[in-house]
Parts: sequence; C-alpha cells; structure tokens
Amino acid sequence: MDASKRAFDILASLALLALTFLLFAALAVALDSPGPVFYRQERVGRGGTLFRIWKLRTMRVDAERPGQPQWAALGDPRVTRMGRILRRFRIDELPQILNVLRGEMSFVGPRPERPHFVEYLARELPLYGERHAVKLLIPAKAPGHSDLMAPGIPR
Repeated sequence: MDASKRAFDILASLALLALTFLLFAALAVALDSPGPVFYRQERVGRGGTLFRIWKLRTMRVDAERPGQPQWAALGDPRVTRMGRILRRFRIDELPQILNVLRGEMSFVGPRPERPHFVEYLARELPLYGERHAVKLLIPAKAPGHSDLMAPGIPR
C-alpha cells in the first residue's frame, strides 16, 4: 500500500511540475511575440495516417508562405527570441504529451515529419517509408531530419 501511494505521489508531482513548467513557458511565448501560444501542424504517423502535432510556437506567425513548407535551419531568422531558448532545451515539444495521451505518438520511435517532407524523403532515401510502421516519438535530443540527411537533400 505504501509503495503504490508513493508511486502516485511521484507521478502526480511530476505531472504538476511539468504543467507548471508548461504554463510558464506558454506565458513567456505570449509575452515575447504576438500570435497564438500553441502551434498545430499536420504530421505523418504510424501507417501513414495524418495527425496534428501540438507545440509551443517558436517562430513568427508568418514564418511560412502558404503551400511552401521549409525546414528550420541553424540561426533561422524566423525563430523568436523565446523560441531559441525553448528549442535549445526542447521545451517547445512538451505539448506533444497530448499527442502521446491520444495514442498518436510515443516516447520511443522515429520522429514524425510533415507530409510534404515525407514525400520528398521517400523519393530520396531508400526504406524511408519503413519508419511509419511504428508509433512516432517526441523528439528529445535524438537525431532528427537534419542529422540524418543524405548529401544533396536541401535542409
């Protein structure tokens, strides 16, 4: 009985700590630049199904022209001041816990990518499509698309 109570105390404390941290980060985003605090973007999940990923907004609202997706680059001028901090520590990824709770993502697996880039990468990299056989992960200092790109693929 004491062990289960202690486990609950630890899990509840961690959840409240994460929520508090997320609220402070959201407030920082709101104060740093105009626009919504959260950002939703379509990604390709397990079996090629589409879902919308949740993130804290780290770029200007007008970061992309409609229909012209582009990868972020080092020193990208579209990233806000607070966005640089959130990205450095992967704090912008915290809202993706909602995607995990909904069963769209996992803490272990390949990184989900945008449909436009999935189509491109599937043409350029052999076996790229195999990654959609498993549930995708929340990125956390794991190799992402820019770390695994083949030479000649634009970043």
